[in-house]
Amino acid sequence: MFLRRRFCSLTCANSRDTLKKGTFHWRARRLRQPKCEACGRTTSLHVHHLDGVPSHNDPSNLQTLCVTCHNFWHDTLSRLGLPTAGRMPALF
Repeated sequence: MFLRRRFCSLTCANSRDTLKKGTFHWRARRLRQPKCEACGRTTSLHVHHLDGVPSHNDPSNLQTLCVTCHNFWHDTLSRLGLPTAGRMPALF
């Protein structure tokens, strides 16, 4: 058991200097709304970062979208050649 340890102690294991992409997404998901802000769907919800930066998890920079609206919005902006994501308007 001792030889399989990756860290010298619990203090060392719990000290993380760098945050990974998954950590930013987890933090954003905590601020997710109960329904899609574009179509009103309540399942398969994602968090969309308005400025396109996953580490910027300020509530004013987040929009809750379902997977369909999220993919549609990014594909449309990519097709138009726009660099930043922005807020998707409501469809209802």
